[in-house]
Amino acid sequence: MNKAIEKIQIVADRYRHTPNIIGYTSGVFDLFHHGHRQFLESCKTHCDILFVGVDDDSVVTHKKGHGRPHERIAVRLENVLNTGFVNEAFVKIISSDKLLALIRPHKYFIPHNRELSILRHQLLCSMSIELIIVPYTEGISTSIIIQQMAACKGGVKESPNRGSGSS
Repeated sequence: MNKAIEKIQIVADRYRHTPNIIGYTSGVFDLFHHGHRQFLESCKTHCDILFVGVDDDSVVTHKKGHGRPHERIAVRLENVLNTGFVNEAFVKIISSDKLLALIRPHKYFIPHNRELSILRHQLLCSMSIELIIVPYTEGISTSIIIQQMAACKGGVKESPNRGSGSS
């Protein structure tokens, strides 16, 4: 077993032997915005201990294509941890199905705009994990931010005096 995965299991085992309610979610968390923050805050209101898997760069590139993620994994992990809502954040290199079996949380969180596969639903039922669907923050997403950045590219010209102290 990979050392990082082994560590996740050890930490989860330690929490499992307490009366704390354990929750788990995962995501990319690229170009961290208030929608991500609200999602994590909402997750935390339903549990005492929140585990968050942050998708590895290679996983994101495979899922979302070249040029993604915009931020490297270290930045995305730090952003998630800096919210103050997350107890354990880690680089997600294996499927959530395997992580659910390792962590064995009481609750699993997904945003309401995400589809849950029948197999994932069956796994949650077989492990007695409660599914919590968290409301999506309308009007903000990483995709919207990327579209806005692309629309601005070339539309803003830098002043030749920028940084020289003149105005």
